[in-house]
Amino acid sequence: MTPKQLTILAPIMLAALFGPTLFMKSGLLGSKPTAQQAEATSTQADPRRETTIAKVAYKSDEEDGYSVSTQRDASGHFHFDTVMNGADVPVMVDTGASVVAINKSVAEEIGVEVDEESRGVTVNTANGRVKAYPVTIEEIAIGEVVVENVKAVVLGDEALSDTLLGMSFLNKLSGFDIRDGELTLRQ
Repeated sequence: MTPKQLTILAPIMLAALFGPTLFMKSGLLGSKPTAQQAEATSTQADPRRETTIAKVAYKSDEEDGYSVSTQRDASGHFHFDTVMNGADVPVMVDTGASVVAINKSVAEEIGVEVDEESRGVTVNTANGRVKAYPVTIEEIAIGEVVVENVKAVVLGDEALSDTLLGMSFLNKLSGFDIRDGELTLRQ
């Protein structure tokens, strides 16, 4: 394996071996944002989980586009409040998830129809192999950061408690990075 191949594969191997949380703590995903964060921040509690969403900073600039940042929570994860197809949905960012993952209740809440009579696909999760149904979410917004036509999977409520914001969303951004316990998404 060449050094270049190793450089490309190292982050993927780290995430596969140690899980996305430890991988995110390593800070290997990019450099520190240079733009100043917006002064307006908010701290919100989500009744669907016991953790509190960290301060979220929004930035808007014609030249730089939009960005949103959040701090790592006490368990080492990053959370955002999103709007999916017009409905408020809290998410946990998961760079180890290939696509956005929602449960059946969230799918109903955001108006995504699931064809459970289709064969679906089997996916590997932290809790084992489960049946999932591919869907497309028309729009996911975090503040002014808006992504359309996002590939996702729907799992049963018992298989997934938190909505996971995976790479099918993150790859549509102009960039994202983790520095000093802060995740910044840019568009």
